[in-house]
Parts: sequence; structure tokens; C-alpha cells
Amino acid sequence: MITDYFKSYLLYTLHSLTKYDLFAIGWVIFLALLLFTLALFIKRQGVRYTIIFFALFLMVGGPITLKTLLDGYLRKAVVTVDQSTPLTYSHALIVTGKITNQSRAPFTTCDLVLLFTQNHNDQTLPLPIPFTLSSFYIWSMNEPLTPNQTKHYKIIVDSFEMKDFHLTVQPRCYP
Repeated sequence: MITDYFKSYLLYTLHSLTKYDLFAIGWVIFLALLLFTLALFIKRQGVRYTIIFFALFLMVGGPITLKTLLDGYLRKAVVTVDQSTPLTYSHALIVTGKITNQSRAPFTTCDLVLLFTQNHNDQTLPLPIPFTLSSFYIWSMNEPLTPNQTKHYKIIVDSFEMKDFHLTVQPRCYP
């Protein structure tokens, strides 16, 4: 169950890369390959290994760091959840709240990722495990959102059968 969740979430993240992300990641990988090439021509072993280590670190940590920085600069949005109400006579959940654009660029589309975690109150476990990843739901808003603008949203999740859950909403907005 957890591996399916991470697989779906990773595929969604890869699908949501924009041209800015791809350009930045390509630039970091080019710099790492350039450092690998430079390390081939250096005679001193200590300097060569340091450059190779730095290139590997840049190759692995660079794309993650760039994605995080670009998300904070180009796609910064704040989501508040006003109410999440499971319906009593049907298997549905209604989530209402607000989304605010705090970036410098206007958004053309926003995806709200609803992460549901199941609460466990099992007393037989030696250590209490508060949450287990259960599922996520993606809702898209295709209306433009200018900087410092706030819009209300209302999401209806069908086939929702959790009784005791914790809800986290993550925005993914794109200029």
C-alpha cells in the first residue's frame, strides 16, 4: 500500500515538472558531467577524489535542491483548510478552504494534493504509530490566480471510507 502511494506520488511529481525545472536540472547535470571530465585530467589523487565527490553530490542533491528552491520562488502558494466534513449517509468527503498565491508570477493552474493518513489506536504495538500513509487525491483548479490573490475552493472526494483520518493539503501551482 505504501509503495503504491510513493510510486503514484513520484510519477505525479515527475509529470508536474515545468520547463524551468527541466532547464535547471539539465544545467546541474551538465555541470556535474563537466566536473567529472575535469577530474579525469587532474593528476593529484586527493583533488581528483574531492572533485568526483562534489560532482556526485551535485548530481544527486542538485535537482532536489533546485526543485525545492523553484517551488519556493516561482510556485509559492498557501492553502488553508476551513472544514473537512465526511458525509453521514454517503461515502464522500467535502473539503473547503482558501488558496493564496504568494509567488511573484501569476498561476495558470493549481493542483491541490489531498494526503490522507489513517490514525491508529492500536494498543498492542510496542511504540505508538500515529499515522500510516493511506491515499491521496488530486484536484485541479484551472482558473488563473494572480499574485496575492485568494480564491475559495470546495472539493468533493467520492468513495471516501476512512473513519479516523488526518488531512494534509499541498498546493502545486504553475505559472
